[in-house]
Formats: sequence, C-alpha cells, structure tokens
Amino acid sequence: LKEEVDKNKEKLSADAVSYINEILSDIKTNVSKIHEHGQRADNIVKNMLMHSQEAGVQKEMTNINDLLEDNINIAYQSQKAVNEGFECEIEKAFDSSLEKILVAPQAMARVFNYLLSNSFYAVTEKAQKDKAYKPLIKVSTLKEGDWIYIKFYDNGTGIPEKDFKKIFEPFYTTKPTGRGNTGLGLSICYDTIAKQHKGDITVDSKLGEYTTFTVKLPVVKSRERT
Repeated sequence: LKEEVDKNKEKLSADAVSYINEILSDIKTNVSKIHEHGQRADNIVKNMLMHSQEAGVQKEMTNINDLLEDNINIAYQSQKAVNEGFECEIEKAFDSSLEKILVAPQAMARVFNYLLSNSFYAVTEKAQKDKAYKPLIKVSTLKEGDWIYIKFYDNGTGIPEKDFKKIFEPFYTTKPTGRGNTGLGLSICYDTIAKQHKGDITVDSKLGEYTTFTVKLPVVKSRERT
C-alpha cells in the first residue's frame, strides 16, 4: 500500500499523502504489536501444554550432577548460537557424595535449563552495557541431611528486591516484551520443584550485582509414580 501511494502521490495533495502515511504508520505499529503478542500467546500455550504433559511423567533414579552437567553444556551452546562471540566463565562445584535420587528427569532438566538461560540472559544484558565486565556463572550442589541444594549464581543485572515475591507468579516477567518471554518460566519451575517434587526454590539478588536461585530437593530413593 505504501508503494502504491508513493507511485501515485502526484495525483494527491500533500496533505492527503501526509495523512495516508500517518495512517499507514499506525497500521504498521499495530500489526507489529499484534505479531508480538501473538508470539507471546503462542509461547504461553506451548509452555502450558508441556507443563501439563510433564505432570504425569514417571520419576526415575537420577544423578543430579550428571543432569546439571548436560544442561549446562546445552544452555551454553544455545546461548553461543544466538549470540555470536558470547563468552562466559562457568564455575562448577558439585558434591561428589550425591547419590541418585528420585526425580522426573525431563521436568527437572527443563528447570535447570530455564534457570541457566535466565543467568545467561542477565550476564549478556550487563555485558552489552559494560565492555570491561566479565560474565561469571556458578553452579553448585550440596547434600545436607535429607536435602540437596542446587545453586545457580550469576554476576549479571540482578533483580529488584520488590520483585522477589512476584517472580514465581504466573505471567509475571521483568524482561522486555517481544523476546519470546511468557512470564511462565519461573512459575513452572516453582510448580515442578514445590508441587511435583515436594521441594522449594528461592531467590537472592542485588540489583546490578548478582542473582542466586537455590533449588532445594528432598533425598527420595524409593520408586514411585506421580
């Protein structure tokens, strides 16, 4: 339509051309917003479907350290694929005394992958603003009594303290729209950890300095179905 107006603008008054172009600009903006929110709706539906499918999966005896190792590699390679030249130091401190525990490995892998992707997002955002900054992510495991603690630390952009209680709520997001985020990621993580596995997930952060997510899982060794 814009091309047709440009071809025939000599037949129209300057005011008419200006008015038509103004309308076309509004249409372009609106179509862009429709596309953006359509993509978000699509991602929400996909996330909800995957989450509902995972709710009935059978748990298996799983080595948490091995599952973390696999997902760290997957998340890092995915980040490098979308951000050419991306580099980040990753420190791993895994408790070698961890035995296999009963979890739904596919659901747990999604939690680990999402938390790692969040960390990569935070350090990437900070790196774009500070050329001297060196991205760092730390992943650790520790067994204490009947619990396993898994920590995901990054020295990225951080989260405002006022958002701590909201970030696990469905559809709440601190990221800009239009980047595929649905506001369901941390909500699904919470449901997977707290409801499916009777554990807990908490956050500690300082804006502009760091963020640490801590996943707490019970040591369960008997087989069962969820």
